[in-house]
Amino acid sequence: MSIQVSDFPSLFEMLRPSGFPRSGEASEELPAILSRRGPCLEAPRSRIPRLVVHAPVRSRAMHTGLANEGLEMGCLDCHPWFGLGYDPSRRSVGLDFARVIDAVAGFLERENAPFALVGAFALHAYGLSRATSDLDFVTEAEVRERLIAFLESLGYETLHASSGYSNHLHSDAAAGRLDFIYVAGETSRRLFSAPGTTLRLGGRDLPVPRAEHLVAMKVHAMKNDPERVFQEMADIRVLLRVPGIDEDEVRGYFERAGMEDRYIELKRSL
Repeated sequence: MSIQVSDFPSLFEMLRPSGFPRSGEASEELPAILSRRGPCLEAPRSRIPRLVVHAPVRSRAMHTGLANEGLEMGCLDCHPWFGLGYDPSRRSVGLDFARVIDAVAGFLERENAPFALVGAFALHAYGLSRATSDLDFVTEAEVRERLIAFLESLGYETLHASSGYSNHLHSDAAAGRLDFIYVAGETSRRLFSAPGTTLRLGGRDLPVPRAEHLVAMKVHAMKNDPERVFQEMADIRVLLRVPGIDEDEVRGYFERAGMEDRYIELKRSL
């Protein structure tokens, strides 16, 4: 499926440098990151940083909070998964970050596919911590079909898949939910050629996009889902305080989305 630029601005258009030729059709679509988050039970607070993590569950099952100090996260009582068996009685165990990240990053590295961490953990790399129920990645569109097949071989259910993104949920809470964004062409080159920072998670140093590119994704999300404006504006406000962020570039993303008034609103609030 290809998305017409007239339908909504693709990330390609958002990241297009000044003077770069426009395309009548953007094959490297980037849909909004529409993560579904449930309630989380707050754990006692002691020292900072302290992050509350909960695993996604289906239907009427309850989300259970699991607090881990810092960013070296893992479940307190990991149980077998990825083909080694699933014990539903132990569903409340939290997401096993080390195993999930090893599986995903290891596969993408074997495929020579660049990738980066996005979503809540990418924001954590820039100083904003909040509860999260999934792991979000951006990677090359070329690897999409092989990645989906790999995840399904591990027992993940594909909730949705298109040329621009896919969502996957495992019946075992330790494997959790994974969301992927797929990019290509100039979008891919700009995103992966110069990552903004790294975040140590699950025993690995994972690349995180530049703050400006995270803003572009959030502007895109607001444009396509107005219900996300409040959360995305709050996140962008934090990103605008990142030392050295290119405010002209950020303003350009708002202008291309026809949302310059939102940028002015943000600047006035800082």
